[in-house]
Amino acid sequence: MIKFKAESDIQAHNFKLYKDNNGDGKVDSGDTEIASENEVKNSYVNFAVKDPANRLTASGIKNHFIVTTDAKTTTDARPGKFSMIIEGSESFKLSDSGTITPEGEKIEFVEYRFEPNEGFIITKGANDPKVPAYKDFNGVHEMLQVRTKSKGTDDAVSSITLKTPGNYVKFGEGIRSVTLILDKN
Repeated sequence: MIKFKAESDIQAHNFKLYKDNNGDGKVDSGDTEIASENEVKNSYVNFAVKDPANRLTASGIKNHFIVTTDAKTTTDARPGKFSMIIEGSESFKLSDSGTITPEGEKIEFVEYRFEPNEGFIITKGANDPKVPAYKDFNGVHEMLQVRTKSKGTDDAVSSITLKTPGNYVKFGEGIRSVTLILDKN
């Protein structure tokens, strides 16, 4: 059971739960749709995994799941946002041959917002670089991908300021240089 939180101009339906068999975070041909729900009921989407074969997960193996939905905004003004929340262990109905002791806190997933009809948009890019393993951390690495888009205007990026949080590494104490590259593809 997932809580669906949305502003009043958001309409969503056709929710699907997939087992992400290769763990890549994208729905592709190797993934299995294991449950669906057409609509939000009392702010929740309740996925019932009906096929017993899809209910089983092997012990000791990480399992990855993806939720998809068809969503749209009903306004031409500044579009609203929506997000999904797993409120805690009570969100899952579990069974096992042994004793189950579910633990965990609330998980709030990223907020989604539709692009405005006009304006300048700056978001995280589609191919956010992965954090290198600790043993490979020293060296030159891609750190972030930023996507910019101007809709209906002639805006342009004139500068980008990067800031590290106060207690993190600072220039001269590990970061030797920063390079900005235009990723044309």
